[in-house]
Amino acid sequence: MNNNKKGAGPERELRELKAALEAAEQRFRTLTRLSSEFYWETDAEHRLRELPCEGARPPAAPDLGAYVATLEARLPFRGFEFACPQASGDIRHYSVSGEPVFDASGSFRGYRGVGREITEHKRVAQTLTRLTHYESLTGLPNRALLGDRLNHAIARADRSGTLLAVMILDLDNFKEINDALGQAVGDQVLTEAARRLQSCLRGIDTLARLGDDEFAVLLEGAPDFEEISQVAQRLLGIVAERAEIAGQEIYLSASIGLAVYPVDDHEAEGLLRNAHLAMHHAKREGRNNFQRFSHDMAARTERHAELKIRLRRALEREEFTLHYQPLIGLPDSEILGTEALIRWHDRERVVSPAEFIPIAEDSGLIVPIGEWVLREACRQCRAWLDMGHDVHVSVNLSPRQFRQKDIARSVEGILRATRLPARCLELELTETTIMHSTAHTIGALHELTALGVRISVDDFGTGYSSLSYLHRFPVHKLKIDQSFVRDISADQADAALVGTMVALAKQLKLTSVAEGVETEQQLSFLLERGCDACQGYLFSPARPADEIIPLLGRKASCAAPRRTPSATVRAPTRP
Repeated sequence: MNNNKKGAGPERELRELKAALEAAEQRFRTLTRLSSEFYWETDAEHRLRELPCEGARPPAAPDLGAYVATLEARLPFRGFEFACPQASGDIRHYSVSGEPVFDASGSFRGYRGVGREITEHKRVAQTLTRLTHYESLTGLPNRALLGDRLNHAIARADRSGTLLAVMILDLDNFKEINDALGQAVGDQVLTEAARRLQSCLRGIDTLARLGDDEFAVLLEGAPDFEEISQVAQRLLGIVAERAEIAGQEIYLSASIGLAVYPVDDHEAEGLLRNAHLAMHHAKREGRNNFQRFSHDMAARTERHAELKIRLRRALEREEFTLHYQPLIGLPDSEILGTEALIRWHDRERVVSPAEFIPIAEDSGLIVPIGEWVLREACRQCRAWLDMGHDVHVSVNLSPRQFRQKDIARSVEGILRATRLPARCLELELTETTIMHSTAHTIGALHELTALGVRISVDDFGTGYSSLSYLHRFPVHKLKIDQSFVRDISADQADAALVGTMVALAKQLKLTSVAEGVETEQQLSFLLERGCDACQGYLFSPARPADEIIPLLGRKASCAAPRRTPSATVRAPTRP
């Protein structure tokens, strides 16, 4: 009895210890089963041991090669991250923390620690990075990432001693395309433009989208300005290639401004600012070109902003007037009609249309100005009709004005208000305007011609037209650009081109008109080729309406050639 009593104490203690151990193990198993983390152990050779626990499991073959120095030094670690490819092709990401295990003698026995899968965390982080640094439509770097890359590019240019070019590229007339065809088509246009631009660049260059229709290019490692210019020209060329998007045939163009490090500025912000200034200068120079920054651009930009403010007030103050240039029929020199050309008397001087029309286009003021021109020209033509002069008036429509969805209704309203017969109105459109969106163009032209209005293709030979398009469009007249007429007496190529254009018009049963006729030699050439009509200083410059009245109803006589800087610029005219 005493012996049993003596043995009962150790046995009971052993049972209690065993029960406590089982309870602790059960708690461990429960925690591991419920935990999102896994527990792991390795031996001294860093081989993973199988753990007798449920729940999350460690990866079969973790790749800790990047942390070999820490493991070899047998130091504790936290937050080591690694990726494990799966048989399915997916990649899973893990984060582990651990500490070395030593036995009683101090010998290293391996590592023990915890870990967790962070695949979802990585996915969210990557999505956040993409949203923070890349824009969603084209997947290109955004303004924030561009700024970071530009700073790094400047540092690399300093080390290499090469040039770094910063380009700002803006798509011309994108807003009009977007308005006419809808945002879905506009998004496809932007995506296609991004793809084309990227195809012209190297892997080390950066193409970013800054917003709307504006892109930026970082061109690194350029040896000289000539190579930078060649890249800019390639970018312009690939943007200008014909595109078919959502069943629409679209022609784009771009304006590029560029600044070069370290010549034009030494800071990222300054380079971007100067490239923007140069881009706006390219817009004012007629678009579809590139301009490099120069230090006098700031003064010109200030002048541009001041002119825009005064232009907004010009309509209210009735500072615009119209002059009219006679259209002369050949061969009998009869005055067939006139072309309305806008003039702006601002303060004490006359502002050239070449200066203010691009500003009006960019600001959207061209629409109300163009409507005023159309209304005033129709009113004046009605007055001439009432005097017994059977003439027509031609008015240039700007790209933005023509792409208004209700352009035909607007023209019809003006004709009704001024009581002008539609047959007496001719609307002039440049080739570039016509070719920007053929579906919209065909619809609008048919609506206008259904009214009885005649359509003329202005500056023919300078844009994208072709026989197929001229056959599809309901146009009545081709106006041969004065740049071809100017040298027909001395340049065989220009003479051949003009002769071909006249013949083309005859084949298509269209009226041919030569612009900018200034000499008897030019007139003789046109008469020999059978040109139907002409206009230019040889007969008359653009004149105020009261000076046109004496010319109507009689044959035009040749006048001595005279030049005035603004007379050959129409308004509204193409940008």
